[in-house]
Amino acid sequence: MGSGRDLTPPVQDLRWRHSVVADLLRLRDLFAVRIPGSQVRAVPDLVRDLAEVLVRAGILDVAIPVIDAYEQGEAHPTEDVVAEIDGQLQQIIDREPQDRLDYLESLAAQIGLRWKGSESKQEQQELAAQLGATPEDYADAKKIGGVYRDIRLR
Repeated sequence: MGSGRDLTPPVQDLRWRHSVVADLLRLRDLFAVRIPGSQVRAVPDLVRDLAEVLVRAGILDVAIPVIDAYEQGEAHPTEDVVAEIDGQLQQIIDREPQDRLDYLESLAAQIGLRWKGSESKQEQQELAAQLGATPEDYADAKKIGGVYRDIRLR
């Protein structure tokens, strides 16, 4: 008889598996939208809060030149960082899913690459149909990817 202290999370519970897709989409928003639209002096504070996410997503090396430039008060193009993020998202899309969570991560990556920020319910349904996803899978994928009404950092 067990001790009742089995800490193994349930396999099908979405809360127990952190998806790198959410990290990548947060960083994509940061480097594609927020940094280019921010004043140079505000960027170090934006990036500082996401140091752990940069490491976890594996893009710290490509982001360092951008971070260093902004720390010195100089604007720097972010296209290389966005391209690296997009490449990682594409790898997630291209890999063969092993389970439902892999499928939802792939779908979340596809949604994130197409996300415009505020699609109507109709547009969301059309995108789900284009991606061959059910409305339920589409909603679950958005949750995994952290894509809600606004993908901005929380």
